[in-house]
Amino acid sequence: MDSIELIFTYSRQEYIRAIRRYLRKRLRFGLFLSIGLLTTGGGLYFLLTDGVSFYSLILLILSAILLLILFLGVFYIPVLTYNRQTQYKDEYRLKFSPAHIEFKTSVIDSKIEWIFYSEIWESDKFYYLLNTKRNITIIPKRVLKTETEISAFVRLITTKINSRIVRI
Repeated sequence: MDSIELIFTYSRQEYIRAIRRYLRKRLRFGLFLSIGLLTTGGGLYFLLTDGVSFYSLILLILSAILLLILFLGVFYIPVLTYNRQTQYKDEYRLKFSPAHIEFKTSVIDSKIEWIFYSEIWESDKFYYLLNTKRNITIIPKRVLKTETEISAFVRLITTKINSRIVRI
């Protein structure tokens, strides 16, 4: 199997879109949004039926905290992270070979063993290589130029990570 070299720079919008998609899946956004809205509904129900009560206040406060954490985590933190971390603005050079992944930027020059990764996710615009410590490597699909390169890349990562691709 040949090596595949990918060179790219994330745009601000691209990075934020990728991280938001990852966080919505990882944090079970839909589930916690539903819990937050149900808790809000319960708090409003108690507020309307019993007036201001202990239960209505507790439910409304808990729902506000949950929804605030959820929305900050998914919508605000990715923007803040991109703006504060210069590494996301660098050019990335990733060389995928059967032995390892060479990862180079202006401040990083390392070889990552395949065993570091445990999962592969795919969205409409990205491949996500994940490890058990919730570190991710995000590969924009736009850098894979041909169908041959795409199929070779998918074959290599699924073989070396020993995982099927999860569509998100």
